[in-house]
Amino acid sequence: MKTHFERSLARWRGPLRRRHKNPDFLEPAIPQPQPQPAWSSGSPVAAGAGSPFTDTFKSAGPAATSTRDVAARSQVVDLFREMNETVEKFARAHRRSLGLDQRGEQIAYLMASVAEAVFDETRDVDSQVRSRLGIDARGEHRELAQLVERAYVLRDKLRRVDNMRVDFGARAGEIVDGERQEPWKTSIPDAPVRFLVFPGLTSGGNVVVKQQVYTVSLREARLRGAATQV
Repeated sequence: MKTHFERSLARWRGPLRRRHKNPDFLEPAIPQPQPQPAWSSGSPVAAGAGSPFTDTFKSAGPAATSTRDVAARSQVVDLFREMNETVEKFARAHRRSLGLDQRGEQIAYLMASVAEAVFDETRDVDSQVRSRLGIDARGEHRELAQLVERAYVLRDKLRRVDNMRVDFGARAGEIVDGERQEPWKTSIPDAPVRFLVFPGLTSGGNVVVKQQVYTVSLREARLRGAATQV
């Protein structure tokens, strides 16, 4: 004989079995969390040109447009800094391939020449670098190919934002301007500028990345100091 609990359980299971045998019975849907638009959190990827959210930004009002603009500018700054590192690595690899040393001033000279090619919109990056550094025009060059690819990505991003400018304005003989310039690695700050190593970046006239300039190497300054004491 079934207990009261077993009889109650049988009454509860009966309708459930019948509903599952019915082909028209559908389990209630479990609400799924709706994905948030990437632009709502200022995602640099969604904010860039070609994003599926571009039209949304255009119709979402000033706040959304500002979010997109800030994200795009931030991405340009990151790419600009990465290009600086890429140019230096390329310059060092080039001198190494020629069996030359890694003296700071020579690396800086190479960087200056390559940087001019990277940001010269009137000419092809690959051909300019090859011509400037005497690299075979037809030979494969893995490091150069990587440099060129990143250069064109940066050029494209710069064209897509307003009022961001690459700043090449540096004069030899002037003292380093701490507000817009910094001495490149092995050179000292309290000396006149010799040449521009890598340009700066401005946004709406404000400096967001300082120029890197070469002055006098620490080693050279020490030698001069020693000479004056003799």
